[in-house]
Amino acid sequence: RMANMRRYFARQYGFLVPERKLTDDPAITPQGYRIKFHGTVMASGEIRVGDYLVVTGGGPQPNVPCEPTTEPAFGVPAVWISEMHTGTVRRSGYTPIDNASIILPHLRETMVSNLAQIFSYGSLRRLLERLTPEYRKLLEEIVPAKISHSALHSVCKILLSERVSVRNVQSILEAVAEVAAHMRRPEQM
Repeated sequence: RMANMRRYFARQYGFLVPERKLTDDPAITPQGYRIKFHGTVMASGEIRVGDYLVVTGGGPQPNVPCEPTTEPAFGVPAVWISEMHTGTVRRSGYTPIDNASIILPHLRETMVSNLAQIFSYGSLRRLLERLTPEYRKLLEEIVPAKISHSALHSVCKILLSERVSVRNVQSILEAVAEVAAHMRRPEQM
């Protein structure tokens, strides 16, 4: 499922996000997990082995023993229920969520919220290597004469922070070529 998510990000945002590794960390609680990028904790949450999460959205709770909590990816009210009550809550119209289905959306949302931090200089280089010959020529015309690679990287990071895909790097290069003579700062571009 994580590989599928990486492919989704590549299609949606134009670059391959770094591979995520699952590791054990004795520094956190046995039920806790952390999502890190470049060694920095970007998000954290809790899962319970043998329990399921039921999102209530602030509505009525299922009529089974449960413990209130918050769904980690979107911050909506939820409850923990025991696995033995999943059939009962399904018949009541709720959807029990397993642990992997809790962590993966949280990872996805954390990645979307931090696209600019994830997009490395190497990501930009790989994106530019896929250019067709005519766009390679445009790149040669504007870099470094009008804009440096690091400034182009900054432009892409700013776009990603606004959740704008850099998949169409050709259009980005065309736009930068048009305004680079008049604007120097990536924020202006």
